[in-house]
Amino acid sequence: MAVRIKKKNIFTILKIIFYVSPLCFGTIGFLSVYENDLSWAAYSAVQLYMGQLSYLDGNVYIEIAKWLAVCVIASWVFLIIRSLGGAVANFFKCFSEDSCAVYGKSACAKRLAEELKWKGIAAEKPVSRAGRHVLLLDTDGENLDFLAKNADKFKQNPVFIKLDDAMPHSLEGGNIMAFSMAEITARLYWKSYPALANEKIAIIGFGSLGRELLHFGLILNIYLPAESVIEYHVWGESESYTGLHPQLSCVDGDKIVFHREDWRAGLLKAGGFDRLILCGDTSRNIVDLSVISSLAECRDIYVCADSEESVGVFQNFECNIIPFGAAERLSAKEIILKESLIENARRLHGNYTAKYPDMRPWEELNGFLKRSNISAADFADVIRRRKEEGKTDEELAELEHIRWCRFHWLNNWSYAEKRDNSRKKHNMLISYSELSEEEKQKDRDNVVMLLKATAGS
Repeated sequence: MAVRIKKKNIFTILKIIFYVSPLCFGTIGFLSVYENDLSWAAYSAVQLYMGQLSYLDGNVYIEIAKWLAVCVIASWVFLIIRSLGGAVANFFKCFSEDSCAVYGKSACAKRLAEELKWKGIAAEKPVSRAGRHVLLLDTDGENLDFLAKNADKFKQNPVFIKLDDAMPHSLEGGNIMAFSMAEITARLYWKSYPALANEKIAIIGFGSLGRELLHFGLILNIYLPAESVIEYHVWGESESYTGLHPQLSCVDGDKIVFHREDWRAGLLKAGGFDRLILCGDTSRNIVDLSVISSLAECRDIYVCADSEESVGVFQNFECNIIPFGAAERLSAKEIILKESLIENARRLHGNYTAKYPDMRPWEELNGFLKRSNISAADFADVIRRRKEEGKTDEELAELEHIRWCRFHWLNNWSYAEKRDNSRKKHNMLISYSELSEEEKQKDRDNVVMLLKATAGS
């Protein structure tokens, strides 16, 4: 980072020298013309920037200044044309329903706008005519403030807002979808490296990424209780997480252990891990990785890192070192916008409404219900994989019911004999074997609709 900042400073200094060089050379040259009158010399040098280049009795300094002034003027014209060209291009992009305005100056925002190509609009001010809006400003506060100030301009089309710390559920609904970089990192991780049956997994670092890894792990790594128990061992500050998720103990089938001791001692004590996941920042993970080599025997170590090169020096380990979370992958349009996933969720909900006409249409769903449909659509890969492994329709229905229960528990729903959505109570939060035949049939139907809605994706 220090090297990048230094290069940027050098470039800025060279640019300043380039722009003032006609003034400096011109002033020196005109001093001899105006008998050392500095004010007239400087005034004449400034005139060069305005195209006054026809000085007949010039000297070498004036000639140099004239040609440098031509170069400066040409660079200004180029910058103006490029700026106007971008504005014109953005104007025409807005006529497409698929256009997407990306707000923010981060590398992620820039990469997303570039990947969207003719659909992408790199914007600083609200583009009300854009088909979609993605808020990628630096902080949650900036994103929320930008959304609040421009709510009227954004109310017609989908808005994706990055919230790394704020709770998204109170904001979502209507046309607003919230996401965090930790959330998309965790989802992409488990999609790329799903857990095997009976794995013993260590999550080291329980910040935002560690929490999302546990959340998506419980949702996406689901086996029948009789065939697998996945163990998640967590090191890091967990009291706030368990306090916010009081129903976590209801997650049956798998085992979750929150360790209070230092992970260095804990790894030796617990032992026998199939995978370790380092969830700190890149520099912290590199240090921890060097320590782990002498502490634990493990098949795979997954390291959150900015790039693969960051962990290249550790390739001599006996276990596999696998980096994940590279910024280039996280800023891909399908990862942030989830176009195909959301479309699958819409189709899935459309199948529900066709079968159960009293359901509200997609546009009227609150954030929780939209996420519920998205979670179901996201689980299609697991259902399809288990089906290829030879699972029966009844077993697939049980897997879907387990996922549905876990999604509700992780969103703080709990069991009650009578359903009450306002109090997050549901009478179906029971094991599959306890369901009535009518309710089991609904799960069977859900699997059929799920596979139908996501066919070809």
